[in-house]
Amino acid sequence: MGEPIVIALDGTSASGKSTNAKLIAKALCYAYVDTGAMYRSLAWHCLEKGVALDNEKAIASLCRRWKAELRNDDG
Repeated sequence: MGEPIVIALDGTSASGKSTNAKLIAKALCYAYVDTGAMYRSLAWHCLEKGVALDNEKAIASLCRRWKAELRNDDG
């Protein structure tokens, strides 16, 4: 198996990035990964664990122990 294919879309707020990313992923039968949601869930996890969001070392340490899960809830 070769290198995984990664497609990233960049743009301003409310410019249709997520909408287009989902359409592209569906058309190509690729997984859509909402990295914004991923970062927000990490921030939430840090807050739950009492880790300051400006403490890079503590965040990195927490990331190494974090058991995040990527699921496709669309079936």
